[in-house]
Amino acid sequence: MSKMDLSQFSMLDLFRVEAETQAQVLSLRLQAGVIDSFGAVWRFQLEELVKSPNTVPGDQIIEYPPVSDDSRYTFSLFAFPEKDFPRILGEFFEFTKDYYKQQGYRTNLLYVGYRILKDQKALLSYSWDENVMTIDPVSTANKGWADYLIAYNQFCSERNGKPLLNQTPKLTPEIVKKAFGDRLKTFADTRKQYDPNGRLLNDYFRMLLT
Repeated sequence: MSKMDLSQFSMLDLFRVEAETQAQVLSLRLQAGVIDSFGAVWRFQLEELVKSPNTVPGDQIIEYPPVSDDSRYTFSLFAFPEKDFPRILGEFFEFTKDYYKQQGYRTNLLYVGYRILKDQKALLSYSWDENVMTIDPVSTANKGWADYLIAYNQFCSERNGKPLLNQTPKLTPEIVKKAFGDRLKTFADTRKQYDPNGRLLNDYFRMLLT
């Protein structure tokens, strides 16, 4: 690689470029520090304060305003077999760190996770085969969120994750077919029987389920 000829730049030019570069690095570090501190405070509250007998289920109901405000948030999720979750969670940590290094983005709210028991009462249940645990990124939909979801979906699909169709954005027919297999065809055939004109499908689910 050829070296840049710096003789054409004055000392003031070089100083200005270096100052701007260091300012960008410092800004990213400060942003990460604020997010980490915020996360630490909430983790303490969730682990030490928000637990029985200090919780009331009714108080956990969220009343969404007619028009979203600064408290709005969004999320996604995939479920994985419980036995595989420790390994996949470790791989997910590495994925998020690598994505941040390469793309400069990470979610700005705490992640959530659930343990779901095996359930075959719904044909497209994401815990049809066994108990599962989920990885749920949460965000205010800040810049970069949509692109992150595409990479997140691919990561999860490659590890046999199962999405929740009405709460996992940016899915593709390939990901959905891999997740649900023959159950997806059974669902599609049954839906056609009761909804032959596709009245109950929007464009998104028409792409995924037909």
